[in-house]
Amino acid sequence: MHETKIYYKTEDQIKITNNLEIIKSDKDKILWIDLLNPGELIKNIIEDFYDFDFKTDREIEEIESSSRYSETFDFIIMNTNFASLDSDDNFVSDIVSIMISKDILITLRQYDYFTFDETERKLKIKHHLPRTSYDIMALIWEIRIDYEADLLENITKKINYISHRIVERDFDEELLAKINQLQEYSMIIRESIIDKQRIVSNIIRSTRFPRRIMERMRILMKDIISLLEYNKFNFERLEYLQGTVLGYINSQQNKVIKIFTVLSVIFLPPTLIASIYGMNFRYMPELQWEASYPISILLMLISSLGTLLYFKRKKWL
Repeated sequence: MHETKIYYKTEDQIKITNNLEIIKSDKDKILWIDLLNPGELIKNIIEDFYDFDFKTDREIEEIESSSRYSETFDFIIMNTNFASLDSDDNFVSDIVSIMISKDILITLRQYDYFTFDETERKLKIKHHLPRTSYDIMALIWEIRIDYEADLLENITKKINYISHRIVERDFDEELLAKINQLQEYSMIIRESIIDKQRIVSNIIRSTRFPRRIMERMRILMKDIISLLEYNKFNFERLEYLQGTVLGYINSQQNKVIKIFTVLSVIFLPPTLIASIYGMNFRYMPELQWEASYPISILLMLISSLGTLLYFKRKKWL
């Protein structure tokens, strides 16, 4: 999917167009250019007009701080991970580029995200009417952090469901696999939130942003720290649940092994008696007794019951 949206300000509202000609005709009115999987032609037009270069995919994916946040004479460039749920309720993560100057905000992304749809919706509301491109940038970050909080709440609901199943002793290997999957999701969200923390921290230290934006970023930093603590608590719960499930599974396996062990020991004395009188020696006086068969059966029963009573007395059963 390819889509270009240009947001420009009128007297009392934000309007949207996909006509690139407005860049030349009404440059001063434009606040935000959102590029969704654009072609090279559109990227070249934007680069030539605003005199900057988009980073390559390889540069964007690097983990160094300079690749995540950098400042040039005209632009501040931020590259960050956006985690989201796909149609199969699986977590995926991709990198979004955000470039901003005092006049224009440019976002470059490969996939559609709720964050940008929600930003557009709020921009259409009059009390969210932004003053500058910095206000739109701050709004994007705020909506993004709120969305990642929703992702954490989604994981928490699944953890609560798993916890309930464990209390009801309704679990199997599939539930253990689900716990491992949620641990992986928690790590994806943690990486995404830490990435936001690094960028917001750089914004707070920068001297390029208006004071009102800095105040919003400080509040956002507190939210990020809270989310990291919340995510840590979720991860610890998952580790505890994983240990509980493994403990229950081991306990059940031990019970089965215990039953087989007890049965083996109970039948060991009768087996010994049967083995003795099954030997092919010529002279065995007991074989000549008329009551030898019932006596041997009785000895087997007594030995089995005696072993069973001994186990009961020792509270091994």
